[in-house]
Amino acid sequence: MNLIGDPWIPVVYADGSACAVGLKQLFEEADQISDLSVNPPQRIALMRLLLCITQAALDGPADDADWKTCRPRIIQEVIAYLDERLDKFELYGDRPFLQVAGLRADKKADIDKLLETSIGDSALFLEQRSVDGHVFSDAEKALALLVFQNYSAGGKTGQSVWGSKHSESTFTAPCFTNLFLLLRGSNMLDSLWLNLIPFDRDSQEKGAPVWDQMPQSETDAAAFENAYETRLGRMVPFSRLARLSADPADAFCIVGPVPKKYLFSNDPTTFREPYLTLRLSKKNEHYYMKTNPNKHIWRELGSMLCLNNQTENFPALNLSNLQPSGLEEIDVWCGGLARGAQAAKIFDAAEWNFCLPVSMQGEAPLSKYEKGVSFANQGEWALKKSVSEYAGFMKAESGVFTGHAGRFYWGMLDVESPLLLEIANDDTCDFSDWKMRVYFAMNRSFEKACPHETPRQIQAYAQARRFLRIKETGDSNE
Repeated sequence: MNLIGDPWIPVVYADGSACAVGLKQLFEEADQISDLSVNPPQRIALMRLLLCITQAALDGPADDADWKTCRPRIIQEVIAYLDERLDKFELYGDRPFLQVAGLRADKKADIDKLLETSIGDSALFLEQRSVDGHVFSDAEKALALLVFQNYSAGGKTGQSVWGSKHSESTFTAPCFTNLFLLLRGSNMLDSLWLNLIPFDRDSQEKGAPVWDQMPQSETDAAAFENAYETRLGRMVPFSRLARLSADPADAFCIVGPVPKKYLFSNDPTTFREPYLTLRLSKKNEHYYMKTNPNKHIWRELGSMLCLNNQTENFPALNLSNLQPSGLEEIDVWCGGLARGAQAAKIFDAAEWNFCLPVSMQGEAPLSKYEKGVSFANQGEWALKKSVSEYAGFMKAESGVFTGHAGRFYWGMLDVESPLLLEIANDDTCDFSDWKMRVYFAMNRSFEKACPHETPRQIQAYAQARRFLRIKETGDSNE
C-alpha cells in the first residue's frame, strides 16, 4: 500500500461523484475535487497532511507576496515532490509511514486501538468492527493511523519495545479537543491555497516534514526536536510509536508512547499552532479555544475573526489570507473533538461552517456583531434570573428549570443567528429585528420552563416574569 498511488482519501467531485483517491490523484485533480468526504477529526488530520506536503513542495510560501502568486505552481510542484518520495509513503515495509519498522511488543493491541479516541472508548472516526470479524482494508488503516497520531488522548496508550520498553503515561496528541478553523474554497486547490500560511507569519522554525527526518532510534534527539518544535515537523505529528501488520488477516497492531524524555507540548507559549484561535484567560494567560458541541460557534465568531484587535484574542493565522485573496465571500469551517468529564475521555465530534462576506473581518462589522452577541448573553442572564425566581417561589431546585430554559433559548437563537450576520454587514440595519428575536426567545423559553396551570404556578409565573427584561442604555434604575 503506497499512500501516493493507492486510493485511501474519500473525496467528492464537482459533479457529485464520490470515491477514494491517493495523494497524487488528489493533487492532479485538485481543481476538479470539491471537498473531502470525511468527519471532523479526519478532515483536520488530512488537511494538515495535505498542507504540509504543499508547503514542503513549494518550500514556501515565504511571505505574503509569495502566497499571492503560488497557486498556479501548487499542482505541478507537489506532483514532482511526491514522485521523488514514493518510498517514504509506504504503509508497510522497511520505512513505514508514521511508524517504527522495528517496533516490538510483549503484547499486541487490537487494531481498534488505532480507532480509539480515548482509553477504553470505541471510535468516533470509524466503526469498531474487528471484534465482529471485519478485516480492515489498507485504506481504513492508513486513515486511522493518521487520525490516531493527531488525536490520541493522553494517559496510558499501550506498550511497545524500541530499544527499551515504553509503557508509561504520555502527553495528549496536538489536535485533541482543540477547535480548528479552516477556509474552504470552491475546490480543493483553492482550499489548499487559502490555508497556506507564509513562513514569515510566525516565529516558528520551518523544519522538515517527519517523513524526511523520521526518528531512527529512541536516542535520535535531532529528529524528535524537528518533529516536536518546528512548523512542518508538527503538521503531521509523530506523537505515538506504532506499527501495522501487512497481513490483512492480522487484527493486531503495536502502539505505545514515545520515549518520556520527549514532550510534544500543547502550550501556546511554547509553540503556536497556526490553525487555532488563542483566547486570554482571567489569569492573563493565553489558551487555545476548545471544541464545545453544546455552544454554537456563532456566539464565538466575533473573537475568532477579529484581526484588528489582538491584545486579547489571536485569530488563526490563515484568516490573514482573506483580505488579499480578492474573494468577496468565504466558507469558514470550524470543528474538532470535545473532551468529556474526564481528561482522557472524548464527548463528541462537532463541526460548523459559515458562508461569510470577507468584509466581516472589518472592525465596524465585528463590533456590531459582538454587540448583538452581548445582547443575547444578557437575554440568557435575564431568563435564568426569572426562572430562578420562579423555582424559588415554588420551593424547587432551580438548576433543572434554568438548564431547560437555557437550552431552549439558545436553540431558538441558533436558528436565528444568520440574521445577526446580515445586520452586522449592513450599515442601514439596526438591531430592532435582532432584539425582537431575542425577546421572543426569552419569552418562549420562560413559558416552556415554567409551568403555569395551577393557581400557585400562575402566581409564581407572574412574579418571576417581572425579571424577564434586559436593561438597555437609557433604562431607569427601577
